[in-house]
Amino acid sequence: AKVHFFYSTMNAGKSTALLQSNHNYKENNLNTLLFIPVEIGNTSGGKIVSRIGLEASAISFNQEYKFYKNIKNLIESIETRSRELNFNKPIFLKISPDEPLEVIKSIAEYIQNSILTGLIISNTTINKEVLKNSTYEELEGGLSGSPLMERSTSILRVINEAYPELPIIGVGGVMSKEDFKKKLESGALLVQIYTGFIIKGPRIVSDILN
Repeated sequence: AKVHFFYSTMNAGKSTALLQSNHNYKENNLNTLLFIPVEIGNTSGGKIVSRIGLEASAISFNQEYKFYKNIKNLIESIETRSRELNFNKPIFLKISPDEPLEVIKSIAEYIQNSILTGLIISNTTINKEVLKNSTYEELEGGLSGSPLMERSTSILRVINEAYPELPIIGVGGVMSKEDFKKKLESGALLVQIYTGFIIKGPRIVSDILN
């Protein structure tokens, strides 16, 4: 699964680029979901429309919209496509740490009852309240590294306890050997290091293994 996000100035061709990507995916028999703010959808008939005449139907959303309600359809689409391609490699779904635990549990249940392999817990967070320095709270983008460790590991532990047979890759905030061990102790079968590797370089691997 991929999420396409375009951020640019007005009249820069964002809608056209999005609709072209949507067309290309459909030409290759791949399913897509398009979303549009409800304020715009109400005036465009629920469509994304470009200035050069391209258009496509989209799902209108507001701040109350639960994007994960589409997860079951997404998983079913992945299952169908995997069978068509006779694809037998592991497939993991990466989840957001900002969703309520009950939503994440529902996703875990969907995964466990599908041909997908497991979960990656978790992606970056947009919750900036965990930052010690409030100066950076207004910056855009997802937050990774140490501030993510507690939340992502807590979710990992809860999901592992609820679905002990579900393979989980632990990621988020691993900056030391102690963090690595906490992920494993919380139920991760594998641990991914990203921000820690960027900040500390390859030395973090030897620090963990020694």
